[in-house]
Amino acid sequence: GVDFHFPVGLVAQMADNDAWAANSSTAVPIEAAEVIDRFGIHLPLPDAIFEPGPAGFVDPRRMVIAQVEAARRAGATIVDDVVAELPKGERVLVAAGAFTPELIPGLAFDRRPRTTLLAETAPHPTMPSLIVFDPVPGCESIYWVPPTVYPDGKTYLKIGGSVPPIPIIDDPAELRAWFAGEGSDTEAEALHQALTT
Repeated sequence: GVDFHFPVGLVAQMADNDAWAANSSTAVPIEAAEVIDRFGIHLPLPDAIFEPGPAGFVDPRRMVIAQVEAARRAGATIVDDVVAELPKGERVLVAAGAFTPELIPGLAFDRRPRTTLLAETAPHPTMPSLIVFDPVPGCESIYWVPPTVYPDGKTYLKIGGSVPPIPIIDDPAELRAWFAGEGSDTEAEALHQALTT
């Protein structure tokens, strides 16, 4: 099989750490100073929670490889090509992400373009995933995926978040332009600030 889940744990810091911890049987309080000592992560507030594995992250590229192989073994026909329409009367699994409404008209689907940053870094096999609410002014939350090897062979930490306002894109041409573009400068700046402070 293909390994795609990495149980490195999760550090989370939000307005109500206790409520988060109450929803987990394994989450424990942790001080920001210990997070620095153990993981090298600087947090904006003094208290957080740590949830050990199986919390962690999923490598989506490796997960797709595993899912495709599992589907193939179960007898599915894999179509790894551009698809403009779906065959009528057949069972089809559509994995087109934000472009799904173009294949399934009438599907209620909000498409909200998001900007993420990749920071090239050294491998760090014990670094946990991270979620922080209100990390910097103007940014509601951030998450990061610990350092992961990408198809170019380099290791990157991925950071994303929520920087309002977040528009909704309905027009397919506008959506394609978004994916081909550079993203939101405002979001990128807030994410960069959260990563470097």
